[in-house]
Amino acid sequence: MTQLMRLSKGMVRDPFRALQLLRHTYKNWMGITVCYFARRRLGSVILKNGLAIPLDRKPSSLRASLRHYHRWYDPSIYNLIGLARLLRAGWEIKEVQPDYLLLSPDPSTVIKCRLNQGTDISLLGEIFIRGVYGTDFQGKTVVDVGAYTGDSAVYFSKRGARLVVGLEPDPRNYQMASENVQMNNLTDRVKLVNLALSVETGESNIALNLDTPNITQLDGSGAKSVNAIEVSTVTVADLMSRYGLSRIDVLKMNCEGCEYGIIRNMPVNTLQSIGEILLEFHEGPKDLPEILSRNGFDISIRGGTFGYIIARKTDGEKHLEAVQTAS
Repeated sequence: MTQLMRLSKGMVRDPFRALQLLRHTYKNWMGITVCYFARRRLGSVILKNGLAIPLDRKPSSLRASLRHYHRWYDPSIYNLIGLARLLRAGWEIKEVQPDYLLLSPDPSTVIKCRLNQGTDISLLGEIFIRGVYGTDFQGKTVVDVGAYTGDSAVYFSKRGARLVVGLEPDPRNYQMASENVQMNNLTDRVKLVNLALSVETGESNIALNLDTPNITQLDGSGAKSVNAIEVSTVTVADLMSRYGLSRIDVLKMNCEGCEYGIIRNMPVNTLQSIGEILLEFHEGPKDLPEILSRNGFDISIRGGTFGYIIARKTDGEKHLEAVQTAS
């Protein structure tokens, strides 16, 4: 009963907080709210300081997002809430263009975000403000699976990562990620590759969503769909070999469903060479916690159908026992 009460309070509190953020950030917050509930397109938003931000999201983008997530998921609103969170945390808008914003949390960092495609701005809030992947990466080697626009790669590097290897199969996202890494002068520490992580090294198809690039995923249907393109794939073990990595300190995975096959099929010795796994799941945790726990990880889970697994390698006797059992 206590858990049910907490859940009920959370469901009421989160929309209320979102509404408060909209009200404190935008002059036309009431129109934004009406458009959200009426499922109407937003033409523009106006900040409290009078700055107008144009919006021109296609209706097909909303339809695709609703099919992929749930019936109240509207990327436009999520981006506006994300922008409100960033501005409240002290971020600045450096430039406004018809299709993108340049956002900056400090003088040494700038991130380019799309306005009318995907959830670029919302994800910045998740990564930089909420810290869903953690906050300290000092001296660590990070493999960033699903690098998207380079937001997480920049974040890891700015928080001390020695090396970030970012995999992004969607060429549109890869291009923007490259821009963001270059704008932040991080090409010496962030290595981006236009690859998809898979259970086999070779070639596969990814199903592109033309209007919503944040839901690009490997096409497992066996037949090439209309908007699919062929991409190169790599396993974790082969990626480590290519970059001469004996160990991955942090494996971050946000790859729209690839996480299940990757973890289930990863060789034991490869799993043992990973110190921490930060994983976003999309269809519930399923058997992943059991697999990771069996291989010496302590597990923390946030969310239900959609959420995160934080898996950190166990030390001492428990870890030794797990390694011996797995072997």
